[in-house]
Order: sequence, then structure tokens, then C-alpha cells
Amino acid sequence: MSVSKGRGIQIAEWLKQQGADIVLTPETVRSSGVMYALQVAGVRLEQVSSLHIRTALGTVVRNGG
Repeated sequence: MSVSKGRGIQIAEWLKQQGADIVLTPETVRSSGVMYALQVAGVRLEQVSSLHIRTALGTVVRNGG
């Protein structure tokens, strides 16, 4: 696996190792290796419209995060 093509999977694995269970993103993640790797690792991916992390995190928590 090349580093450039596998970097999304590597990032997903690293996030899981760090204990992440949710990833907030301001953009839609198109179907990709990182999206599938996050799903397999049990890490939830949430698109948020806010660029302020406190607001975005509060929204996710209120919605059953």
C-alpha cells in the first residue's frame, strides 16, 4: 500500500488508537478509504456546519452524540 493512497486509512487507525469515537468535519466526506476505515473502526463521522468546535460539539452532544 502506498503512503499517499493509504493515508486516510492510516489516519483512521491513528484516530481509533487515540480513543476517538467521533470525528467532526465541516465538509462532506465523499466515499473514500478514510470513511470506510472509520466505519470499520467504529468511529462515527459527523458533518457539522459550524467552524467553532464548541458549538459543533454541543450540537452533536444535544443530538445524542
